[in-house]
Amino acid sequence: NKQDKKGNEAENNSERNNSVAAFAIDIEGACIETNVDYPKGFIAQFDDVESLSECEKLCKKQKECVRFVALASLNRCILKNSRHEERTTEGWITTQNSYTASMECLKTVRDKGKEETGDFVNDLIDG
Repeated sequence: NKQDKKGNEAENNSERNNSVAAFAIDIEGACIETNVDYPKGFIAQFDDVESLSECEKLCKKQKECVRFVALASLNRCILKNSRHEERTTEGWITTQNSYTASMECLKTVRDKGKEETGDFVNDLIDG
């Protein structure tokens, strides 16, 4: 029985490792910081997250969320509620293949992209 239990643990660990490989880095650009942590302002933690965009969506659902930290190696998303400028590249989180982004930064970049696209479309229409 003990051997079966160990065998099952090994299988579970193997399954977890396979799911880790599935984490998608599907948001890129200047707003994404890698292997950085903003230690203050914890709101919530979610496991079994599959991508940065899923983590962003979780943050959008929480009114007080202003930043998320995704731990790709654990398929985990941590939501933060303060702008807290205290930034660190040390500590456990920074060793977990982490990605962090400010919701304000992402919104600003996307809004700017929409404006530029809109100008381009308007130029085409105006001829």
